[in-house]
Amino acid sequence: MSCGGSKNDAVDVIAGKGDDETTAAVQQYSRWSTPVLWGAVGSGVLMLFRLDRGELGSSHGLVMIVKTIVVAMMVFVAMAARQFVASTLSTARRMKKSMVFRLRRALTIEAIIGIVVIALTSWLMALSPPGL
Repeated sequence: MSCGGSKNDAVDVIAGKGDDETTAAVQQYSRWSTPVLWGAVGSGVLMLFRLDRGELGSSHGLVMIVKTIVVAMMVFVAMAARQFVASTLSTARRMKKSMVFRLRRALTIEAIIGIVVIALTSWLMALSPPGL
């Protein structure tokens, strides 16, 4: 959900000219995406403990550690983008070109990291977790 939303928001920022509609769309996405992101992180942590049961030395556990690090990077980029939106766009009615460029870059990076997370999740599906 977060990866797709980031991609759509980045495309909206790329296509938009920074007008009121684009600014409102970015603000709205920023509002609802944060709880969704934390819900995904929480469910991932729950599944980590449920499937691996502390045995992180297995192949499934090692890939899960890598995925956790990548997700942490994605959360960092996502929270930085949300903070930028909350602080900068709360007072601005229109986005300047520099603001559009910075936001586009952050959202594109978030979407790329999200694709890596999806690839790691696919790899995890092929491995047998020790908790089963």
